[in-house]
Amino acid sequence: NLGNVANAYQTSVSDTQEGVSNTLLSQLQNDSSIQQALANLGISEASAPTALGSIFGDVLGFASAFIPQKGVKENA
Repeated sequence: NLGNVANAYQTSVSDTQEGVSNTLLSQLQNDSSIQQALANLGISEASAPTALGSIFGDVLGFASAFIPQKGVKENA
């Protein structure tokens, strides 16, 4: 039914967002110039995954709130 399709789509979107976040975090953690910039902002290597995860979560949450979800009616 349509509910199952919508749920499967949402799961796919969530998995994709998590994959993108993990890839970005991995690359950021291996880039010394970015680590230095983060250190200048008071974000240590130890706290970077949490801090960056929070930032990415906010960005992805904001984006998903404004990008229409395929198969999901607005104001349904």
